[in-house]
Amino acid sequence: MAYAVSAWVVLQIVDLVLDNSEAPGWVMDVFMLVVILGFIASLIIAWAYEVTPDGIKRESEVDRDGSITHETGKKLNYITLGAVGVLIALFAADRFMSEDAPSRTDAAATVIDAPPVGDTAAAETDLQRGVAVLPFTNLSEDPGNAFFAGGVHEDVLTHLSRIADLKVISRTSMLKIAEQGMDIREIGDYLDISHVLEGSVRRAGDQVRVTVQLIDAATDVHLWAENFDRKLDDIFAIQSEIAQAIAAQLEAELSPEQAQRMAEAPTLNLRAYDLFQQARELGQIWLGSEGFKQQLPLLEQAVELDPDFLDAQVDLVGVYGRMVWTGVDPQGIYRRKAKELQDHIVNKWGDRPEADRARAEYFYTVERDYERALHSYLRVLTHYPGDSELLLSIASCYKRLGQFDLGRPIIERALSLDPQHNLIVSETGLHILGQGKFDEALEFFAKAVQMFPDDLAGRANLANYELVITGDTDTYFEQMSFLQEADPDSRLLDALFYRMHLPKLDLDRFLAEKDMHRDAEPSWKNVSIDAQAAELLNLAGRKQESMARATSGRAAIEALISTGSYLPSNSPKPEYAWFAYIACLAGDRAAFNQYLSVFRALDAKEISNEREANRFMGFALAECGDVEAAWASIPIGGQLVLGRVTEWEIARDPIYAHYFSEVPEFKALVANNMAKATPSSQPSTLE
Repeated sequence: MAYAVSAWVVLQIVDLVLDNSEAPGWVMDVFMLVVILGFIASLIIAWAYEVTPDGIKRESEVDRDGSITHETGKKLNYITLGAVGVLIALFAADRFMSEDAPSRTDAAATVIDAPPVGDTAAAETDLQRGVAVLPFTNLSEDPGNAFFAGGVHEDVLTHLSRIADLKVISRTSMLKIAEQGMDIREIGDYLDISHVLEGSVRRAGDQVRVTVQLIDAATDVHLWAENFDRKLDDIFAIQSEIAQAIAAQLEAELSPEQAQRMAEAPTLNLRAYDLFQQARELGQIWLGSEGFKQQLPLLEQAVELDPDFLDAQVDLVGVYGRMVWTGVDPQGIYRRKAKELQDHIVNKWGDRPEADRARAEYFYTVERDYERALHSYLRVLTHYPGDSELLLSIASCYKRLGQFDLGRPIIERALSLDPQHNLIVSETGLHILGQGKFDEALEFFAKAVQMFPDDLAGRANLANYELVITGDTDTYFEQMSFLQEADPDSRLLDALFYRMHLPKLDLDRFLAEKDMHRDAEPSWKNVSIDAQAAELLNLAGRKQESMARATSGRAAIEALISTGSYLPSNSPKPEYAWFAYIACLAGDRAAFNQYLSVFRALDAKEISNEREANRFMGFALAECGDVEAAWASIPIGGQLVLGRVTEWEIARDPIYAHYFSEVPEFKALVANNMAKATPSSQPSTLE
């Protein structure tokens, strides 16, 4: 007993020293081995020998009447008690040092004092059981292996997201939090999380070393640490062991099926795994279609190297689908590839959650069938209840179906797991808006811009919804002007901005700059450029020039449709309403009737698309002279703002005055609006 307690004290001191030095992990392993061997030796000595007044002798040689074991036993008791005292002192010192740790840094204070909107900042209560996994440090000599460390980090998180009763913070937020320099306690308080995991990865040749340590976020006490020195092809076993060890430390329930799935290697081809990780790392930053183009060859090569690499195939379905979604699939190549690969996955692995995810990605991005996508995503959720990206996809389905009351708790759950994911923050605001809680939504969007000042989509949300809900033109132009300066070609600079900006716009110079980006052959980009030019020229009173540009755009539409080209946004009903509007700007009534016939036969598939389609058709009808039917087509008012036209928008957007200035209802609406206008919502800011 004396040996065991004394050895434990020695190990605690050694661990403390090693934690504050650059000593490699094997040093502690050597100390442990020596202590274990010493303990065996101490047992043998204690059994076979005895201390006597004449020195140490074999027990068989000691006269029982002359034994002094009762005296030497007392000395050993004193040694044991002394060692226990030292041990208690070490624990007390460690606790005292943790409680006296420096307060949060200035950089972190900004984030904590203004936490993400929602209930993600912890109150003075017990932290939720769960873990925040900091990005694994790349200790490899080759800095190019950073993607590998990132892949290990993400795979550990994926394993942990299977555990229903753990709150696991997602990677996007952890990357940003790591940059902000928070200490362990700050991370725990900010995320309302009980534990933090730190780790590092060193890769050299066919060897890999992963070091992890689990820390109590409330006390900054290290609870568990482990070094994994393995062959590179054991990396999947390491990730599984880390996740299962964390679950055991946090006393989280792990089913046999979950443990089995964690232990499965996604691929035996390490080259394919490297390519998969590189593609996944590129997906951390949204670059639109350009980002997906970069991921495509990596994922396709990974699948070619290992045709049974299921995770890579599922991601590839998603990338094919996003190419369709972003309008860069005019010949339907990626649409076909997405369908074929989705069918292959379902036929071969139909009983696995990955197959449901492939189905969902296909239905959402290619077919825009949000009901079927939702059902598939919900089945995946039973296997990955802590996956914030999955929760985001589910909430997005509810949003597109107009079911905001069902979507809001889902997106708020995603926000609690990923509070610094700007898209999740944006989607949360849209759900609040969709519920008709306008003041709460505007406050949310304003806080989101404070949190993510470089997020242009967030600024566009604040600008547009301040305008259409309150008529605040000052905020609108402030945010949209920032966006225009940051990215003059941004799609977020919508037609409304340029229509409102028309009095101050050098129209000829603007159109010349747009024309510099035209494609040599007919394309949807050219149609968009011609349509915008035709609309602005029409509003500026330059009717003949407007008709010429619209005629050019309509000819490109016919050329593209005749070659079987798919629509630019894969959303038919609004597209055909847009075509009808271009036809009327060109003065082509026959083409308008043709597009109107197709329009009436189409299903919009989502509520906001239906309203957008009706608005475009209203402009088309007005341009073609049927003003009464046009006014009836405009989706005015109602509880839901998404896709609807509000009183403030009608009063501020010049296109409504252009078409409906003689309509009595329009006149009454504008008069009522002007009576409510405040200085920030006066139209004089446009002059």
